[in-house]
Amino acid sequence: MKTVKNICLSLKRYSFLLEQLISRDFKVKYKRSVLGVLWSLLNPILMMCVMAIVCIQVFDTGSELSDVSADRSCIF
Repeated sequence: MKTVKNICLSLKRYSFLLEQLISRDFKVKYKRSVLGVLWSLLNPILMMCVMAIVCIQVFDTGSELSDVSADRSCIF
C-alpha cells in the first residue's frame, strides 16, 4: 500500500504530464462550446439556485408554523 508521501512524490514527478492531460481534456470537452470552461462553473451554480427555489416553494409552510408542521419540515 502506497503511503501519502509516495503518492505526493509521484504527483510531483508527473506534474507536467498531469497538466498536459488535464489541459487536453478541457480543450476537447469544451471545443465547440461558446461559454467553454465558464459553463462548467455556471452549471452547478445555476442548478443549486433552481433547487433552492424549488425547495423553498415546496417546503414553504407559510407564516404560521405549528409544532407539527415544523416537525415535518425537519424530516425532509
